[in-house]
Amino acid sequence: MLLYRATPILGAALLLSSCGSSAATDGSGAPEETGTSAPPASDVDAPESNPAAPGDPSNPDAPSEESSQPSDSSSAEAPVTCAPELIESQAELDALEGCEVATTGIVIGFEGADLRPLHALRIAAEGLTLGSGSGSVDSLEGLENLERAPLTLGSVLVEDLHSLRSLKSLQSGVEPSFDGGLTITDCPNLKTLAGLELDALGKAPVRILANPLLASLSSLAFPAEAGLVELEANPSLRDLSALHGIEHVDDLQFWDMPQETLDDFAGLRSAGSISLSDNAALVDASGIAQLESVDSLTFQRNPALRTLPPFAQLTRAAGIGFYENPVLERIDSFPVLGSLVGADAAGVDGGTLEIVENASLSVVALSPTLHVANGIRILRNPNLASVELGGLQAIEQALVVVSNPALDVGSAARLEAIPAPFEKIAGNQPGPGLASPCPFVRDRLCDEPPVDNLCAVGTDTVDCNNDGQWIAEHDPGRNE
Repeated sequence: MLLYRATPILGAALLLSSCGSSAATDGSGAPEETGTSAPPASDVDAPESNPAAPGDPSNPDAPSEESSQPSDSSSAEAPVTCAPELIESQAELDALEGCEVATTGIVIGFEGADLRPLHALRIAAEGLTLGSGSGSVDSLEGLENLERAPLTLGSVLVEDLHSLRSLKSLQSGVEPSFDGGLTITDCPNLKTLAGLELDALGKAPVRILANPLLASLSSLAFPAEAGLVELEANPSLRDLSALHGIEHVDDLQFWDMPQETLDDFAGLRSAGSISLSDNAALVDASGIAQLESVDSLTFQRNPALRTLPPFAQLTRAAGIGFYENPVLERIDSFPVLGSLVGADAAGVDGGTLEIVENASLSVVALSPTLHVANGIRILRNPNLASVELGGLQAIEQALVVVSNPALDVGSAARLEAIPAPFEKIAGNQPGPGLASPCPFVRDRLCDEPPVDNLCAVGTDTVDCNNDGQWIAEHDPGRNE
């Protein structure tokens, strides 16, 4: 590993003599005899005067006190830089001793790293990654001077982040900009983010994942316009007050968290994507009821979520999905939603309402204001009896209503009357049994047991290979 000091931007300071010729010396400091005598004083036709003192205001030619001092060349020196890659041994890490700016990323990829050789490090241009599947790190000692770096902490065995007290920015400030954000994952002893005092998060992605003792995000100052916020599997993380000021989020992933409500998101007005999944205690989603615009809104496997808020201000959405919420009883929200069209936050074709495998769901009733959607997919909701799609006049891609055995005949008839380029409405009332041959081949949905019960085993083989089953179970009805 090479450390080097780049050429200073400013050259070494130059010491300038006073105007006139300089006397040569013989090395002792006394003037050297040159064989030329100075003229006698009586021959000099100039008045006698004293040399001007530095800073003398009566003499414009006097040097200033500042310019009379030797320049400090050390202030112009460039920082010591290094360009590490994956650090796989303590010897490689020791070789970074004295590095102040890492022009690449530093990835510590071995167990029990001693970080003290990084004591001079101020900037890591492409981030600093500790642990994260490559072995635990016992201490953050050595990072006390780190000021700017995207940061990933994985399997770090500390209780707080006081060693990172100098870190002020997740932006390296080095071009080209690298926005790795903040990731803290699988830190079993971490109880608090105290010590982390960032000046601003901006839209840097923040991922807080699988930290069993972490109780609060209070050290983070989230802005009104946030980027990715990913919170997953932090069972003790109950203080989310740091999120109260967020008004827009590009991507919110809220998975396997202990909250009973979403009240910490009460300031949220718009979002690219919101995914609420596997939240065992979540019973009340009214904290996001004030949403006005969202690209993708997903509720998935929230076992205690029985009701939804009305979403009375939501006028625009590019995709809404409800998957495997076992006690959800009704979907009768969105009274002012006019259309389900457009692309989702990732730029993928959206505009789809998907309602899949919600065991207790009995009613779907959308607003008369909804006139157009890219797609409607309602699959395998065993107690769904009534579907009213409001004022929906056209479906631009696909209408799929399959295997909802309690669906009343009137709802099925109204669905069949909605024009759509692709339509599949089947298995919603008792029928003659498994079809053979299968009438639904090559529609990217497996219709055989155990995925569905429309076609006899072996008759929908194209759709029921491994890929077809994956689509049916996890991304039902898509026609990419």
